[in-house]
Amino acid sequence: MHYVQHMADGLEGLASIAVSVQDPLRAVRLFGAAHVHRESIAMTRPYHQAADYERSIALTRSQLDDAAWDAAWAAGCAMPLEQAVEYALAA
Repeated sequence: MHYVQHMADGLEGLASIAVSVQDPLRAVRLFGAAHVHRESIAMTRPYHQAADYERSIALTRSQLDDAAWDAAWAAGCAMPLEQAVEYALAA
């Protein structure tokens, strides 16, 4: 079960890819799911990932208005981990 700690990293990585291919709604949902998962296992983001994460979040925020961001974030936060992984891999 050690892999569970890396699920948030994987979701954030796939979210960053969604940002790069200009799919901001998908990216925000994945970022939201990763955020909730990190909180549920009390896992902080590794320091070396912080700058990339912040850049991806800023880029995504620039592509969406507040209402779209909030709705997508809430949808991602509401996804159970298994559903989030299925969603991430369904691209």
